[in-house]
Amino acid sequence: MSQLSLSQFLYTSMLQPGEPATAVAAIIRHARATNAVQGLSGVLVFDGQSFCQYVEGPVQAVDALLARLPQDPRHTDFTLHHYGPLRDGRRFRQWTMAYALASDIVLLDRLRPLRGPEALDALQAMLPELDFGPSQPG
Repeated sequence: MSQLSLSQFLYTSMLQPGEPATAVAAIIRHARATNAVQGLSGVLVFDGQSFCQYVEGPVQAVDALLARLPQDPRHTDFTLHHYGPLRDGRRFRQWTMAYALASDIVLLDRLRPLRGPEALDALQAMLPELDFGPSQPG
């Protein structure tokens, strides 16, 4: 598959009030299974209240996921920060869906006002500050 046929998006959202934080585990399990089939990769960052998710992969699969995500009742305040072609190769090719815990809510707050490549750069800059746990690839 050529890199020109890949796209990417980055969004933030808030956990729906009343939704248990344990719902995140179900989200990750489902994402990992379906992303493997669809050829998607990426990362989900959660700070206990807010989500930040980056997804990359084949254009049709990315577009289909992007159409469904805002409708998911487990989150609210869906904000798309970036959407576009992926020209420089995958950032997270080794992860069908990595999960990272942001222990400092300021990390995601820094990303909220950003759009486009600036938002992607902010995500990349925050990665070393995240807790990926024991499943972090080497």
